[in-house]
Amino acid sequence: MGDVLTPFEILRRLISFDTVSARSNKAMIEFIADYLGKHGISCNIAPNEDGTKADMIATIGPMVEGGIVLSGHTDVVPVEGQDWHSEPFNMVERDGLLYGRGTCDMKGFIAVVMSLVPEMIKLNLQRPLHLVFSYDEEVGCLGAPALISRMIRDVPMPQAAIIGEPTSMKLVNAHKGVTIFETVVTGCPAHSSQTQSGVNAITAAAECVVFLKSKAREFQTEGSLDARLQPPYNTVSVGMIEGGTALNIIAGECKFNWDCRSIAGQDADQVSEKLKRYCLEEL
Repeated sequence: MGDVLTPFEILRRLISFDTVSARSNKAMIEFIADYLGKHGISCNIAPNEDGTKADMIATIGPMVEGGIVLSGHTDVVPVEGQDWHSEPFNMVERDGLLYGRGTCDMKGFIAVVMSLVPEMIKLNLQRPLHLVFSYDEEVGCLGAPALISRMIRDVPMPQAAIIGEPTSMKLVNAHKGVTIFETVVTGCPAHSSQTQSGVNAITAAAECVVFLKSKAREFQTEGSLDARLQPPYNTVSVGMIEGGTALNIIAGECKFNWDCRSIAGQDADQVSEKLKRYCLEEL
């Protein structure tokens, strides 16, 4: 039987690994695997294509259906440009609080899970606990698709999953899905003094944005609601727009990025299809 470490001791080690999404998480994964290995638990570790990052799956208990997944991500957001009063990757305790990058989101959860492994082993579980840790969640959940595919292939179907994201100790049992779109509008460039000779991509894109705003209002006033969520309706938001090359040139291209955050049972692609029809019929 391996050493039993407190959540504090484990968290201090986890925080010491600089796993900002742009960097490798392999040292942290190896530390977790070594800790679990000392307790007799084997780990299924899978690197990404270039071998710089890895995710892992470890199972405690019998390999049968109906288990519980305890899931977390190993990466953290950057620390540059932030007013830290201590070293972000050297956890410190101050006034009863722990400070360090990832203490809440979400190495704290991983530390608690790891510290309870000895207790999990003693329980003589009838259904398994699956420890599942991913990479690159903060930059788009890039490690999740391959990890999910491996779980479908290698792990008996679990009953539920507990995702240890920080929620101020409140139970959260639902969240919206998100679909991200990039729309590119192509016009016909010309000199701005010859508007009759060109097609302004920026103007057309602006009309598309106004159309999306109208769809957002429809969701708010006419769409399905889920009282568990805030706000309780689907949302549509345009977050970035870029176009044109010079003030005196009619823009030949304009692109904008937008997202639709939808409640269960709603398909964000329907909004995209409506936008396409609007463009074909109105622009």
